[in-house]
Amino acid sequence: MHAHRPRLLVVDDDPSILTLVGRIAEGEGFDVGTALTGEDALVRIRRAPADVVLLDARMPGADGLDVLRSLRELVPRCRVALMTGYGTIDSAVEAIKLGAIDYLTKPFDLPRLRALLTSVREDAAQRRAVFALERDLAQRLEFCGMVGRGPAMQDLFELIRRLAPHVRTTLVSGETGTGKELVARALHQLGPRNGRRFVTVNCSAVVETLFESELFGHVRGAFTGATEHKAGLFEAADGGTLFLDEVGELPMTVQAKLL
Repeated sequence: MHAHRPRLLVVDDDPSILTLVGRIAEGEGFDVGTALTGEDALVRIRRAPADVVLLDARMPGADGLDVLRSLRELVPRCRVALMTGYGTIDSAVEAIKLGAIDYLTKPFDLPRLRALLTSVREDAAQRRAVFALERDLAQRLEFCGMVGRGPAMQDLFELIRRLAPHVRTTLVSGETGTGKELVARALHQLGPRNGRRFVTVNCSAVVETLFESELFGHVRGAFTGATEHKAGLFEAADGGTLFLDEVGELPMTVQAKLL
């Protein structure tokens, strides 16, 4: 399949129609697939969604309108046009109500068929461009679990990118709920320790008298109740990142030992 060529699925129980439409569509820049039945068309669409389906209104088994209803559920963004040698006003109206973009009668008006294919090709190219822009915008707005559109957030993201490869010890300040842990995780994710552990401890939830033991660990008998050796949080981080949430809640004597 060629890159950036829209995909067309032609569905008709007449092989000559498949050949004719396929040849014209390929000349208009489409990659073309074919199906002889509505059931086969739905199987093919599930495997490889198409940009547009040209669908015969009358086929053995599932007729065109039934297949059109199924396509609207499976691939809502797919464009569908019906073809028929037995066109009526009622069937055309029903097809349009179900979301068909056109209703072609056989034998084909070839200029009209080519005009339809040109319109669909241009629409597919436009939708691809919009999708690429939306994806690029989403990537710019989403950064390591954070989302920010404004200049301040974009500046923060750029600062994290610059600091992460070099940072060792960092103080992240801000009001409660502003995302300090997300910043810490971003620094970890983009830094040289990203393959190691990220350990979080809520400093305000640890008993003050035991905090040094929690951070640095202790050996058996170091104090009353120390019945066994315990690894500290620094050791548990194992060369990764230890995030001390609400570090300002620590006693100044303990904060000094962190420096």
